[in-house]
Amino acid sequence: MAANGVCRNCAGLLRCDYFEALDLEWTKHGISVGDLMPPFVNTPMLANQCFVAPVMQRLGVKLKAEDIAAAVWQQAQGAKVHRPVSVAFKLMCWSGRLSPVWISPDHALA
Repeated sequence: MAANGVCRNCAGLLRCDYFEALDLEWTKHGISVGDLMPPFVNTPMLANQCFVAPVMQRLGVKLKAEDIAAAVWQQAQGAKVHRPVSVAFKLMCWSGRLSPVWISPDHALA
């Protein structure tokens, strides 16, 4: 599973072609490539921040390290190229996939 990539975020702004290309390239060698897409995870580093970004206030910090560990286990059991973690983030991903291309900020980059 790739640890980094060029994904921006999930709500219609997703640009994860990198992972899809890697998955296609490495599948012939029996290797699956995927990315976990958690929003924010409640960790000591996040809890000790002095500034809380507006996006964190909107999305909330509801995931725990155990939630990420469970997602990693799910990925190991049945690989997906993209695995959003949390119900809200999954909904944002689906809404981004269903929305017209012209709504995405990436449209201006095309």
